[in-house]
Amino acid sequence: MLRSFLALLLLLLVAGCNLGSSGAPVPTTTPVNGVVQSTTLSSPRVIAWNPNTNTLGWVLQDNNIPLENGVPQRAVVQYCGAAPDGAHVIVAIGGDTAQPALYPVNGGERVMLGQTSGLACTLQKRIYYSPDGKRLGLLQYTPGATNGNYVVGTLRILTAEDNKNVYMVNEVTSFEMYDDGVLYTQLYSNGQGQAKTAALRWWNGTTEQTLEDPIQSLENCQIVSARAVRMGEKVYSLLGEKCQNKGSSWRLMRTDFSGGNSSNIETGQTGGAYFTNAGTNDLWPLAATSEMLVAYPNGLAADVVNLIRVSLADGTVKNVINSVTIDQYPPSMSRRFLASPDKQRLIFVTRDGNGGEALYMYSLLSPDEAPTLIAGGNRSDRINGVAWSADSQRVYYVLASDINALSVFTLAGESKLIVRGIFQGLALSPDGTLAATSEQVRVDTNDVRNNLVVIDTTSQQKTVLVEGGRGESALTPLVVR
Repeated sequence: MLRSFLALLLLLLVAGCNLGSSGAPVPTTTPVNGVVQSTTLSSPRVIAWNPNTNTLGWVLQDNNIPLENGVPQRAVVQYCGAAPDGAHVIVAIGGDTAQPALYPVNGGERVMLGQTSGLACTLQKRIYYSPDGKRLGLLQYTPGATNGNYVVGTLRILTAEDNKNVYMVNEVTSFEMYDDGVLYTQLYSNGQGQAKTAALRWWNGTTEQTLEDPIQSLENCQIVSARAVRMGEKVYSLLGEKCQNKGSSWRLMRTDFSGGNSSNIETGQTGGAYFTNAGTNDLWPLAATSEMLVAYPNGLAADVVNLIRVSLADGTVKNVINSVTIDQYPPSMSRRFLASPDKQRLIFVTRDGNGGEALYMYSLLSPDEAPTLIAGGNRSDRINGVAWSADSQRVYYVLASDINALSVFTLAGESKLIVRGIFQGLALSPDGTLAATSEQVRVDTNDVRNNLVVIDTTSQQKTVLVEGGRGESALTPLVVR
């Protein structure tokens, strides 16, 4: 490993680093076995996607270390998440056919996770770790998976220690990782491409248990999406259905965790259809009020939902907030609907009919409290990046408006402008001290460029890692350390 790394550095030095105007290495060789940087590299360092050179790699002030060279043009490159201990990050390269991989942040070799679709990285909880970090689950999709009435893939569960496959099952539409097992939902075709039935199952690390099979669609309906979560000794499933002459509907169902005894809690009409490329069907337990927070499409756009609270006792529905943007593939930017690392709060962006955006925070511990407006709300406002600090105490965000800036919001309700600038995208170090983003700078009237910068959120010092060339696209920061 050390020999390979030294050889790579020697090649870069001999070639004079062979840098183009964008500051990223011109592809001269493919990294051997996915070699990444050593632990001695200076800070700040950013994993960034450079569409100008089709290169994914570490960017430093005095060097660039490629992770992947020669990536196909117009490829979708996405940050999918990180291991709970921060030792690895998951990045997917590709579109309808994509290859996600584990990249170690402190030296080592990448681990390829197998072919899937970029959809698995865009939509939340399609590639992620169990809370204790001991298992990694991912859905592998075949090309064209989103072309039908519903989307299913092959669920693979890997051990995080050695990335060995320990469980595999087909026809899975969603899954939820727990320390003691995996809860997942399957959809089955009736031969006409419609899912008239579903199944709910649990895998405890050794054996598989069927909790309910079959789950029937409503009359004259077909199931197009499903999500399930465990809450105590019950499992709650949210089904999205398309019905003849009735549009689309959501349905919340309860099942005993021991299996069987299923019943519908409540159902309701949506404002729009469930699209196979958007995460518009989701739910979050609200233990404090014995309710479930439910998202369903509102019809404004394919990636917009309404959030409601549904009583688990009697099905009473209470509105929380409308017109919330959700993940959609292909992605237009990084995720903006994010749970805090401690799973106690959500941050999300709303969009009005004029395109104006606003950033909100919502407490899952105090759901009776209305969502807190953090920033935005005017017609010209755009939220161009959001991120939680690892301690769940601060939200960092990029606002494009009359005031263009990177700012921070604390749980105490205080908002502070860190530094002004026209920024796009945001990657945050775990402790929140470093923020990486792309900054638009105007050289002259007809020359606007994009620099990759790192901002010290404490001192407000800004470091330019890459000076963008004329006519070049902005680099996308994925990870900063």
